[in-house]
Amino acid sequence: MPACARSFSSRLGLDHLAGDGGSVEASVRLSPPGGKNPLFATGLVVGSADLLDTGVLPLASSGLAARKLILQVDSQSTGQPITVDPLDIRDTFDWLEPLVELDADQLHEELFRRAPQRVPAWQVWSVTTGGREGARLVNFWDERDQADQAYRLLASAEKPLRLSLRTRLSPARYRLTLAVSRPPQSAASKIEVRVSGQVVGQYDVPVRSDRRPPEPLSVLLSKYEGQEVLLELVQQSPDPRALVEWRAITLAGSPVPGG
Repeated sequence: MPACARSFSSRLGLDHLAGDGGSVEASVRLSPPGGKNPLFATGLVVGSADLLDTGVLPLASSGLAARKLILQVDSQSTGQPITVDPLDIRDTFDWLEPLVELDADQLHEELFRRAPQRVPAWQVWSVTTGGREGARLVNFWDERDQADQAYRLLASAEKPLRLSLRTRLSPARYRLTLAVSRPPQSAASKIEVRVSGQVVGQYDVPVRSDRRPPEPLSVLLSKYEGQEVLLELVQQSPDPRALVEWRAITLAGSPVPGG
């Protein structure tokens, strides 16, 4: 269960195939447990006539340990009526519409934190927005090419979005290339390039108005050859609706690993 899971509920019972036969006991448990008792237990269930309901079971979390939700069903061969099938015959059990409720605010935070993993060009870069780890991505429906319409993940920067990477600029890696663009209906954005805190360039994100993407932005960094530097790319716009597609980040034409 993720940290944002707040409750669990389900209906449950023996399948109609069991008819008046079958006998089980079912329970819902949380591991590591908050206590020795299960969150829910049925007692002996015989036949499929009754539909049971767990009700809403709170999934309290300290946020310190991973939790596993366990839905457990056990056949019962002792203590059952003599009319019930022996062994585990007709013990066919169903969990019906199990539902995990999430805390909306915590879910938003988790999605924000994990979003950079969805952009291949960012994989080796640290990504923060407004000083917080993570980014806000927007599903943008791209219909410029009728044969290749698709949703694309674009980055929003209501607050400055910063990519940072510490690396050594060898003679073979001195030109930084940014394959970025924005849709025509998006507001303008700028990308600022910094090397160890020094601004070395500021560029308007080009518009992608047709199927073919615009030429990448190119920044010459030969001045820093042989040095270990902190590269920073800052996306910003005065309009919170501005969106940018990051397709690739390379150094000297050789892809940055994961870029």
